[in-house]
Amino acid sequence: MTEKPLNCLSTKILVASATSFAVCLFWALPAIAQVDIGMPYAETLGLPDKDIREIVAQLIQIFIGLMGFLLMLIILWSGFKYMTHGGNEEKREEAVAGIKNAVIGLFIMLISFSAARFIIDAIGEATGIM
Repeated sequence: MTEKPLNCLSTKILVASATSFAVCLFWALPAIAQVDIGMPYAETLGLPDKDIREIVAQLIQIFIGLMGFLLMLIILWSGFKYMTHGGNEEKREEAVAGIKNAVIGLFIMLISFSAARFIIDAIGEATGIM
């Protein structure tokens, strides 16, 4: 006798779950069919018409370019310090260490630029935006 109400209750739960799943599926069906990323709405608001992936890619490239420029300035400054050390060995060692560290940083920056460019191009080709 206790088995029958439990089966009846579990059947009701199963039917209610299936019904709510079907209603949610058919209710979301128009939304599933749309792939709009909102660009027409952004254009009406006056926002840029570029995709966010393109903007992020450009920001990464600008940041890496600025880092390269900064490293080149460090190399020039350390070279100037090396040329004007005036026989002071501490200043000469400091200038040589600055050049060495800047060259290592420049090498790391070039590797990261190559990796970022490869990833950006791969994502662009996969999504068809670039």
